[in-house]
Amino acid sequence: SWWRQANGEAVAGTRTGYTLTEVSSLQVTLAEWLALHPTSLVMQGDPDFVKEYAKDYAFEKGTSRKSLTGTDTTSWGEKSWVVGILMDSHAVAFDWNRLKRERVINAVVGRVPIVLALAADTASYYAYIRPDSMLTFTLRNDTLVSERFSFPVNGGGDALRPPRIPASQEFWHSWRTFQPATARY
Repeated sequence: SWWRQANGEAVAGTRTGYTLTEVSSLQVTLAEWLALHPTSLVMQGDPDFVKEYAKDYAFEKGTSRKSLTGTDTTSWGEKSWVVGILMDSHAVAFDWNRLKRERVINAVVGRVPIVLALAADTASYYAYIRPDSMLTFTLRNDTLVSERFSFPVNGGGDALRPPRIPASQEFWHSWRTFQPATARY
């Protein structure tokens, strides 16, 4: 069967109409991952195909200008990056450029208060449910701080942190296609 990457729905083949269960994941740099999971093992590329692997990581950095993988550096362009959050059938897209500028965004998705934060590496991001809609988080030394809570942006260590929620970095056109009722933040 052919499955849509963005929402896990089978659109062709024997499983048409089925939807895969979402598996929780994070989109972070290797350094961020190892800070959270220091005993992780890292798979190395096949040495027989080393010439085939991208060396510049242009797509991952948002600097690719190729027609398929190229990123628009402006806000809200078709190939501009957004971070999309879906909560209780409510979708909101957050402008990547704004997140890079502000590093922390307090918002509401549906009726759920959230905080979206960019780590110091300016590539890894995390989203959490704010425990109280009246709490506003700010960023101090890669730590999210409010009146009652303080924890590392990545939620690591022994810190008491609110629940982490799924968030995905996508091209604006892709997020909008699969979440047509999305709001822009």
